[in-house]
Amino acid sequence: MKNKLYLALAPILAAVLVYALFFRANDEDRIRQKLAALEVAMKSGASQSDAAARPLRIQKAFASIFTPRVHADIPQVEAGDMPREELTALAASSADRVQGLDVAFSRVHLEIDARAQPPRADVDALATLTSAGRGEVTQERNVYQVTLHFEKTKDEWRVTRVAAAPVN
Repeated sequence: MKNKLYLALAPILAAVLVYALFFRANDEDRIRQKLAALEVAMKSGASQSDAAARPLRIQKAFASIFTPRVHADIPQVEAGDMPREELTALAASSADRVQGLDVAFSRVHLEIDARAQPPRADVDALATLTSAGRGEVTQERNVYQVTLHFEKTKDEWRVTRVAAAPVN
């Protein structure tokens, strides 16, 4: 009877091990997923339905990406700690200034310190913002050097600090 039980449990245990070793997202994958979610949240188009849904999309995404208080050092904003809601409102208000916005991260360099308490990660990347002003046909492209500091709490990576500087 015990042998039958072991034989029945063996495939289940093997499946769990295969999932844990090969398919479960590791910390680097989870952080990259946060960057992708940030790109999607910031994207805006010219359609009215997009304009109405965008603030809610940003609010929902920022709640899972940023901690309740974020240290921000970004252009056109006074450097310092700010509530996530203020950062959300700032991002949502960009639709008032531009007709379409696309954010893309490239040259992403990621360093994770899993031994720190809480675990930390630093991401350095280039963020390319492509936008068209209201009533304009031509697009404007701005590139920023971005640094994001993540901390892991309750098995979830969130941004605690963000810094951006224009690249000339």
